[in-house]
Amino acid sequence: MAAIAYPLPRDRAGARQPVRPPEPRRLAGAEPIDRRRRRPPSPAARRRATIRRRLTAIAFVVGLVLVIRPLVLPGGDPLVVPGRATPAAAAAGTRTYIVQPGDTLWSIARHLHPDQDPRPLVDQLSTQVPGGSLQAGQRVVLP
Repeated sequence: MAAIAYPLPRDRAGARQPVRPPEPRRLAGAEPIDRRRRRPPSPAARRRATIRRRLTAIAFVVGLVLVIRPLVLPGGDPLVVPGRATPAAAAAGTRTYIVQPGDTLWSIARHLHPDQDPRPLVDQLSTQVPGGSLQAGQRVVLP
């Protein structure tokens, strides 16, 4: 890494002069700003700031509730339609899934076991599907 040193300015006698920052330019007719004295905010400005802070806090809490609620509340599997099992499946205690448009065996298996390899579950589900093609509204018994 290289450094560059510039000589300090000197006066006529050879003494070094301190380097001062340049003076800020002022507009013609403008008074200098005294930064030490600030006016307190008006009551209306304080009210607006309070309302803005409260709305921000409310939005944060609502967002937090929307994120946490599905994780905390019991609800079961989102792919299972409660109360729509066939009588034989209900008697056996199994769950069924009603196929939605765009569903595939792979997507159903990934939703049921997102942390596992879906291939064994896809093989199990494919034994129930004639021709390997899903139709919207079809019921699939989940293993």
